[in-house]
Amino acid sequence: MGDTLTDQHGNGNANGIGNASADLHAPLLASEPADQASEQHQASSSCSDAGVVWSRASLPLLGGGATLAFIAAVLVTVPTAFLPSELRAMGATNFVTGVAFAISPFASFVSGPVAGALCASMGPSTVLLAGVLLEGWSAILSGYVHVLCDEDRNRIVIFIICRLLQGCGGGAAYTSICVKFAEEFPQSVGEVLGLEESVAGVGYMIGPLLGSVLYNMGGFSLPFVVTGTVYLLALIPFFMRPSRAPAHHPQLQDSAEEDTDGDGDASTAARLHIIHSCADGGADAEQEGSEVRRKSTFWLVLTNTGVLTAYSVSTMTGIAIGFFSPNLQDHLREMLGLGVVGVGAMFGLPAATYIFSASLAGKVADKYGTSVVMFWGEVVLVVCYILIGPPSSLASLPMPVLWATQVGSLVGIGVGISMTVIPAMPHMLQSMHAAGIPNSTELSSGLFASSWSLGEFFGLLLGGVLTDAVGFRCAYSIVAGALALLAVVITIESRSYHRVPL
Repeated sequence: MGDTLTDQHGNGNANGIGNASADLHAPLLASEPADQASEQHQASSSCSDAGVVWSRASLPLLGGGATLAFIAAVLVTVPTAFLPSELRAMGATNFVTGVAFAISPFASFVSGPVAGALCASMGPSTVLLAGVLLEGWSAILSGYVHVLCDEDRNRIVIFIICRLLQGCGGGAAYTSICVKFAEEFPQSVGEVLGLEESVAGVGYMIGPLLGSVLYNMGGFSLPFVVTGTVYLLALIPFFMRPSRAPAHHPQLQDSAEEDTDGDGDASTAARLHIIHSCADGGADAEQEGSEVRRKSTFWLVLTNTGVLTAYSVSTMTGIAIGFFSPNLQDHLREMLGLGVVGVGAMFGLPAATYIFSASLAGKVADKYGTSVVMFWGEVVLVVCYILIGPPSSLASLPMPVLWATQVGSLVGIGVGISMTVIPAMPHMLQSMHAAGIPNSTELSSGLFASSWSLGEFFGLLLGGVLTDAVGFRCAYSIVAGALALLAVVITIESRSYHRVPL
C-alpha cells in the first residue's frame, strides 16, 4: 500500500516514488536540452567566423601576427646604421662584418624546416612561444656584449653567437606563424601572408631610423634592449585568442557513461574493449611504418616540381633582396652623387612599394593563380635589374633620365618581390595537397621560411663577392639572367603540373 500511488484517474503505479521524484525534478531536467542548445548555438556562432579573414574571432591572430612581423623586421634592421662602425671599432674586418649580418638569415634557413616538423608534433603555439623567447632574449643579450667580456675578439664572437640564436628563434617564430595562418585561413593564405609582409615592410623601413635614434640616446645596448623587450611583449595577443575545443564523439561518450552506470548494454563495453585492444596491438605496426612514411614524404617533397619551383622562386627572391645591400650604396653615390640621406631614401623605395603591393599580390594570386603572378613578378625583376645597372647604352643619357631609371628600378624591385615571394607559399601548399603529402601545412611553412632565409644569406655574400669579381653592371646582369631563367621554369611547370586549390 505504501509502495503504490494512485493518480487522479485511479491508475496505480508500483514505482510511484521514483516517478514522483522524477516529477519533482522534471523542470530541472527539462532545462538541460535548452541549455545544450544554447551552448551549441554559442559554439556554432563562435566557429562561424572560422576561416574568415576579417572577423572578430580572427583579429587577435591577425593582430598578433602582424605585430610580431613588424617588430621582428625592426629587430633585424635596427643595428644596420651603427653596427658596422661598432664592429670595426672592435677590430672586425669587412668579412667578419658580413658574417655578422649573414649569420642570422642562415640560422633561419636551418631552423625553418625543423620548426615545421616540430609544429606537426608539438603544435605551432608551442613552437611560436619558444621561437619568440629565443629571438627576443638573444637580441637583448647581444646588446650587453661590452659588459659580458673585456676583449674585443670575444665580444665579436659572443655577438655573432647571439645573432645565430636570434636567427634560429626568428625562423621558428616565422614558420609557426605561417602554419597558424595556413590552418586558420586555408583559402586566403596569399592574402593573409601579403598583409603580414606589408607590415614587415614597414618594420624594415623604420628599423634603421629607430636604431639610430636609440643609439644616440643610450648607446649600443639601448636599441637591442628596447626592441627585444617589445618583441617579447608582442607575444601576448596570441594567447588572448580562445582555443577551439577538441573534437569528441558524443555517441561513444554516452555509451561509455551508460556502461559505467550499469544501465547500458554490456556488448557496447565489449566492443569498446575490442577497439582499444586493436589500437594497442596496432601501435607497434604503426611505429614501424612511421619511418617508411617519413622517407616517402621526403621523397615526395624532393621530387615534386611544384614544391621545387616555389622553393626556387622564394630563394631567388631572397638573393635579389640581399644582393644590392652591400653594393648599391657606392653605385648610387658614383652615378647620382647622393649623400647619406639620399642613399637611405633610395634604399627605402623597394620597401615602401613592397608595403603597398604585397597584400594586393596575395589577393591576385588567390584569385587568378600563383603561377601567373610569380611569372610576371620575375619579368618585372628582370627588367629592373637590367636597368639599375644600367646598360652601357643608357650610361651616357642625361642625368634626369638616369634618375628616372634608378628610381623606377628600385620601385619596380619592390613590386616584383611582392609578386614572387607572396604567391610562393600558396603555390607550394597547393602542390603538396595535389601530391597527397601529409602535414603539408607545416612542411610548406618550414620550407618557405628556410628558402627565403637561404636566399637572403647567399645574396648578402654574393653581392660583394660578385661585384668585386666582374663589376656592378655585369653582376646585376647575371642576376637578371637567373631571374629570366626562373620565369621560363615557372611557365613550363605551370603547363605540366596541376595543383589542388586551397
